[in-house]
Amino acid sequence: MNDQTIIISASTGIYKYALTSNALEKLIGCQSADGKTTDSFGYFGLSKDCKNGKIYFASREKGEKIFKKKKSSATTIYSLNKFTNSIDYVKKFKGIEDVHQIALDEKNFYLTDTGRNRIWVQDRLLEQPPEVWNIGWRRKDLNHINSIALYNGHLMIGLNNRGRNSEIVMLPDLSERRSSRFFPIKAIAKWPLSEITHTHDMELSANYLFFCASHEGVLYRLDINSDVGRPVPVIHSEPWLRGIAVQGKICWVGVSQVADRTERYSADRTAKIIECSLETGTLLNEYKLGNIGQINDMCLSG
Repeated sequence: MNDQTIIISASTGIYKYALTSNALEKLIGCQSADGKTTDSFGYFGLSKDCKNGKIYFASREKGEKIFKKKKSSATTIYSLNKFTNSIDYVKKFKGIEDVHQIALDEKNFYLTDTGRNRIWVQDRLLEQPPEVWNIGWRRKDLNHINSIALYNGHLMIGLNNRGRNSEIVMLPDLSERRSSRFFPIKAIAKWPLSEITHTHDMELSANYLFFCASHEGVLYRLDINSDVGRPVPVIHSEPWLRGIAVQGKICWVGVSQVADRTERYSADRTAKIIECSLETGTLLNEYKLGNIGQINDMCLSG
């Protein structure tokens, strides 16, 4: 398993980390080559397309309209060719406030519009205007939607709920979807996460959904098909956990320093990746990454 390469989105850039050589390579930062500041406030969601060998990632950026207390009201999607490390512009979305995670299938991109409590859906051919799926009636950051994943044609959404008990909801079959720009889309299944808060990131493996309780330093596993539907703690670590990659019986989880929101973007902050057994929850290895700020998402490049 140690020949893997992990792609990392962080508050200071997109990184490529080779587990065998402990080599960390910065692929793109928040500054241009001449040192001038770019539009990016940091890089967040990552999603891999196994068919074309590309990894897509989201950059938080300044938009034409600035919402109250939010710096980012636009999102740019880029693609990374994992073989050449080349990065290409895909599309800029004006109006997405504080994107967190993204997902994709053969037809669409899915992006969390966290600050407005909704999901944006864009066809991958970029031929149609984006659809907007509202979660609830109010366009405020009530549920702090910060994680999404696709499961058998359904979109799974993680509701962080800002320190209250978190939740996971499942939307109807995507083939039956209708744009919900004005009316909320109804969930067909819900998993209340009693006494679990500050959740981030979701990663699917078979019928299991993995997610982080970041502040508590716990990685949980949820059996989607279980009648009980109670999450099981798999790994206990130090905070701040965010970023999950799973393959077989091994997982890699990002660990960042706890910091206030205004201090998370500092390159002076170190981070690391822990490698763990999903069977026993034991720590198998630890990889120190140096000063990259805060890890936001991860995926295996292989």
